[in-house]
Amino acid sequence: MTCRRCDGLVVTEHIADPLEGAHFAFDGWRCLNCGAIDDDVIRANRLASLAVTACQTTGSASGDGALPAHITSPQRRFFSVP
Repeated sequence: MTCRRCDGLVVTEHIADPLEGAHFAFDGWRCLNCGAIDDDVIRANRLASLAVTACQTTGSASGDGALPAHITSPQRRFFSVP
């Protein structure tokens, strides 16, 4: 996978918060070039933020919970898979 931010190499990694220890660890992806971290929660939050921003700028909030058509899956928005 390549990083959408810098086109660097992205690898899977088990990530743990050193302050929280093993209680707060997750599997995600890290860019070896710029250090960007991504996981399911980050992608879901990014997607939700993009949907809110799109609805605010276009005024197309339908109220049915559907996302605007131009927003793709969260995994493909941050990292590109060849």
